[in-house]
Amino acid sequence: MKNVILTLIISFSALSLKANHFSNLNINIADRANYEVIFNNQFLGNNGNSFTLNQVTPGRYPLLVTKIISTHWGFQKQVIYNGGIEIPAGAEVSALIDRFNRLQISWRPFAPVTTYNPGHCGTPPVGYYEPMPIGMHPNAFGQLKSTINNQWFDSGKLQVARQAISMNSLTAAQVAELMQLFSFESSKLELAKMAFTNTVDKQNYYIVNNAFWFSSSVAELDQYINHL
Repeated sequence: MKNVILTLIISFSALSLKANHFSNLNINIADRANYEVIFNNQFLGNNGNSFTLNQVTPGRYPLLVTKIISTHWGFQKQVIYNGGIEIPAGAEVSALIDRFNRLQISWRPFAPVTTYNPGHCGTPPVGYYEPMPIGMHPNAFGQLKSTINNQWFDSGKLQVARQAISMNSLTAAQVAELMQLFSFESSKLELAKMAFTNTVDKQNYYIVNNAFWFSSSVAELDQYINHL
């Protein structure tokens, strides 16, 4: 009986380690159009500009992103990215293809499961990591984008974004994607300013500069951040 229990414990531990080894991949394209995404020869879909794939084994994979263009003669496909993408182990990975068709990657490792209570005295066990935020869940983020898009004017879109940002953390890639939903440069700049403090990977905030049309906006955002 003891041997059976020991075997079950070892099997469960192995499965847990294997599960923590996998990563989740969220692919977003800055331009609001329909795209076809093929990841490692796996077809992810051909509708919209946001795609999610869970339980990805770490490694380097081929990624092909094609824009679907409607014409008088039907549909044409235009390749906007054809290259490789590196997937780390045990992480939530955000991949953004910006308006210049460049691939930007940000990621956050999953927090290991542990019984350690930081509120108690004592030294944390070896290998313990504090839980790390990974931005909005892809489903919630998709709902936020849809709600913003349902607003007619930038003022309404900013109001929705302000409500969401005040209660959620975002990745830099998610902020850049939200900025693409706005029509005016001033609105994009206001969003970039308000989202900075709630961004989990501030070291990657340079990504949002790709959403601007004018270098003056980049300079103003930089000045704003440096004076916080």
